[in-house]
Amino acid sequence: MTKILQILLYTFTFLNFSEEAVTLCLFNPDLPVGNFKKLKTEYGKYFSGKGDIYFQPFATKEDFSDFLSSKQNYLAIMPGCQLSALPTCAQLQTLLYGISDKSVDEKFYLITKKNRELHNAKRLHIASALDEKLVGDILRRSELISENVKTSVLTVSKDIDALMSMTFDVFSVDAAIVSEKIYNVYISKNKVYGRNLRAAYSGFTAKKTIVVAADSAPETVHKKSHVLTNLNNDETGRKFMKFLNLDSWEVCNKKVESAGNDDEK
Repeated sequence: MTKILQILLYTFTFLNFSEEAVTLCLFNPDLPVGNFKKLKTEYGKYFSGKGDIYFQPFATKEDFSDFLSSKQNYLAIMPGCQLSALPTCAQLQTLLYGISDKSVDEKFYLITKKNRELHNAKRLHIASALDEKLVGDILRRSELISENVKTSVLTVSKDIDALMSMTFDVFSVDAAIVSEKIYNVYISKNKVYGRNLRAAYSGFTAKKTIVVAADSAPETVHKKSHVLTNLNNDETGRKFMKFLNLDSWEVCNKKVESAGNDDEK
């Protein structure tokens, strides 16, 4: 009888842990991750010490999207511009906005070569890490091309890949849509190539970094995001914030605001 009780107790404890545990997902192809195993090891122990939080970085958009579609108890750190491309977008709730340089937004540029006039084009091949629907929306907002232009999109993993595809005439790319930050870094490091590029349109903005959770997740999962808002309270947390290129977070959900502060007790 005692052994049966021990098994039942173990099973109950395991199930209870599974319900409370939260996976902290990270997907951002423009971050200098390098070694994912090292990244997971470095911060896995840190976040597990914050209360049943399992840190899981993702290398591909497909793996990240599949995970969000199949799980419920998670917090996901991701670029704001990638949100609309997720199949589960309508079932997600944004909890936090990442802040850097006193702003939560970042501009996106439509980049062309200086001698390229888009309004005369009959065909246009665009390289971007954004999904095709968003690329189409940006092109329409720019009002730089006629409605009769046939457009196609080369979807790449990173903004830098989009710029390189256009710079070196890979796949006959005519233009690229990339973030302002990546574009400025690219032309500062590649001054020769940068001289031949221009920002033809800069009127689109998106959130730099967001933290989302499933609408269907328990409120306790949403409240775990206070671990992220408290990252600047210790050295490892500040290092993680620097890795994300963020200074702080802006709360955009009242569920988060009601959460406690486990680092200031």
